[in-house]
Amino acid sequence: MVSSLVNSVLAVSLVLGAHNLYLCINAALRKPLQINYVQVVASIFQLINQLWLFAFSNFKAKTFGMNCRLYQDIDFICFYIFQNLSIGVLIFRTTILIPKEYQKMSRIALVVVLLIASSFGIHSNAYRNTFVDNDGLCASIWFSTTNTIHVMINFFIYLALFGIFVIPAFNFYSNAHSNSRSSLGDILFSVSFRVAIAMMGFLISTIFAVTGVWGNNFQIEFSLENYCSITASTFAIKADGSATNQLNSTIKSIRDPSQYNTGSTLV
Repeated sequence: MVSSLVNSVLAVSLVLGAHNLYLCINAALRKPLQINYVQVVASIFQLINQLWLFAFSNFKAKTFGMNCRLYQDIDFICFYIFQNLSIGVLIFRTTILIPKEYQKMSRIALVVVLLIASSFGIHSNAYRNTFVDNDGLCASIWFSTTNTIHVMINFFIYLALFGIFVIPAFNFYSNAHSNSRSSLGDILFSVSFRVAIAMMGFLISTIFAVTGVWGNNFQIEFSLENYCSITASTFAIKADGSATNQLNSTIKSIRDPSQYNTGSTLV
């Protein structure tokens, strides 16, 4: 059976996932935009993914009719839906400061890279070895090479998004008048902090996995990566939508609004 530490991490991740879902629903109700609804769907599947992870870690294989492969496949489907939607939302949000003529091209390129990363993850799961361990639990051994490539590509996607948002934002910040700097600074810190948390989560989790720190406690690795991923795209610090209005008005006050697609929203 899993250790008390692992169960504690899983329990905390479920609570945090439920709280994140609440924030997303609240944001969607306050500002009914398509991107907010997409984030709600991503959060739902992230929470379902964590519930499956908790179930596989605490209920024996006979609970699933000894059909571990089928139920784990359902779990992985939930994972890929949440992950791709979550990173997709983050791509849309962080590219808002790119000049309008480059936004579409940038988003398409990042989505293509995301799909390439997903293909490596799907390969890893397709060729995994599923079995019942000595404790009677469903267990799997993933194809490590493609799984590592999948994680690292996602990390570099976050790294790219971080730069794509922060560099233009700092340019705006340096050119802004004093009345605009305060609001833009708050928004820059909020988004940068969220993306940085996701980046650090993926990086730390990957390093720990490679160096064997997690040992057999892969649940901790997955929980950390999943939560960092979903919170990066939630941008829950200003879920009431005020960040969107502040950002758009600030950009308009600094640059010609025709140069930027300020109709895009961050929340």
